[in-house]
Amino acid sequence: MPFGVSGAQERLVGDLRTCQKQAEQLGLGDVVGYCMAAAQSPELLGETDTADALVMDFVRQVAGPGASVLDVGCGRGHFGIALAAEGYRVTLLDPASGFLEAALRRARGHRN
Repeated sequence: MPFGVSGAQERLVGDLRTCQKQAEQLGLGDVVGYCMAAAQSPELLGETDTADALVMDFVRQVAGPGASVLDVGCGRGHFGIALAAEGYRVTLLDPASGFLEAALRRARGHRN
């Protein structure tokens, strides 16, 4: 990675790599799983930009544009919308319909 990482960031990278290995073991091909909750960990408060960069960098490293990405617990679509803008095929999933509605509004605004 091009910048120094804290212990919490190292754990996030480890979690992301575990997701990647599990996806490979399940034969999911270019589908990448990642844990947004890890990026919002209290340990990373104040390091949000770095955590975001780590997640985005991870996805770019393991799957190129055009790959399918399932954004579980997408919230307002922070990562999913950014990845879609880069050419990824993104599916947003969140149990809270209000978050999905907000993500759709953001996505529509992003395209305009």
